[in-house]
Amino acid sequence: YVDNSVASSEATLQTFSRGNIGTAILTDAYLLSDPGNKTWADIGLETSVTTKYTNPKFLINGHITWGSVNTNRSMGIKVQYKIGSTGSWTDFNMPTNTDGRFGKHISFNQPGDYNEFLNSNAYNLFLTSINPTVGTQVYFKVQFAFSSTNTSTIRINRAENDNASTDADSQRGTTTLIVQEL
Repeated sequence: YVDNSVASSEATLQTFSRGNIGTAILTDAYLLSDPGNKTWADIGLETSVTTKYTNPKFLINGHITWGSVNTNRSMGIKVQYKIGSTGSWTDFNMPTNTDGRFGKHISFNQPGDYNEFLNSNAYNLFLTSINPTVGTQVYFKVQFAFSSTNTSTIRINRAENDNASTDADSQRGTTTLIVQEL
């Protein structure tokens, strides 16, 4: 006896979840000094996917945890890609006609100086405009910048006041990047 509905459901699931996934997780806590002037800085979050399909589309999800001593600072992140290890890092789906404004994929603000607490932001993006050949490795990375011209310091995966055992309320977290070929 063969249950055809089970076989059919498994085939549908395999078709739906045909994706190829690349992940990167930052668990270390560290300081990122921002030079100001809206300068993009790598935060050490990078992954790649080796394409399995023609005309691939990519779903990009991520999460960043951070803390800063500076209040009322506007900040942002962007994701870039490059095709192959020798390709150039390229922006995608960025705002157009910014007229000198600062374009980014997601913007967030630290409204106060909280000492022990982390800010947490998630993002979801789609990349549909590239056509690498099957078997090509496509790389993705996350960059961070303050939107003001002031210099500041951000703490990735840790609160501002992170004195280990001397501050039991201080928090740490993780930062992720997940890319799925669709």
